[in-house]
Amino acid sequence: MKKIIFFLVPLLFCIGCAAKVPLAPSTLDLAAKEFPFSPGKANIYIFRAESGFGAAILFQIFLDGSLKGGIAEGTYLFLKTTAGEHTISTFSNENQDSVTLKIEEGKNYFLEVEAKWGVMTARVRIKQVDEKSGREAVIACKRAEGMKLSP
Repeated sequence: MKKIIFFLVPLLFCIGCAAKVPLAPSTLDLAAKEFPFSPGKANIYIFRAESGFGAAILFQIFLDGSLKGGIAEGTYLFLKTTAGEHTISTFSNENQDSVTLKIEEGKNYFLEVEAKWGVMTARVRIKQVDEKSGREAVIACKRAEGMKLSP
């Protein structure tokens, strides 16, 4: 009995340790997964695939210095933006990582955010991925609400 308790107590302690973000309504999630375009705009999908490591850490996403929302494992943000050069950034307690993209109207851009081993806490890494991999990852994730939802 003591062995079972010794095993279950740490397990129960870890349940609920995963970071959580408010999710968008399922209708908006499904609409974003159709990869629609608005006139004069491009789409940026920023996702965090499930990996197990760093699940308790929430990463905040910034577009050109403006907070757009947070993502946890298994979630994504859907941003519409104009053509031009844009910087997407995220931070952890140990580092900051950014990607600068030259955005073209009518295109999709996919960025993956990953938690990496750090010295004291997780480090963050953001990288652009190809459209096929990005679409597959976004379809497997749920849409985070973000700071401002767009259909």
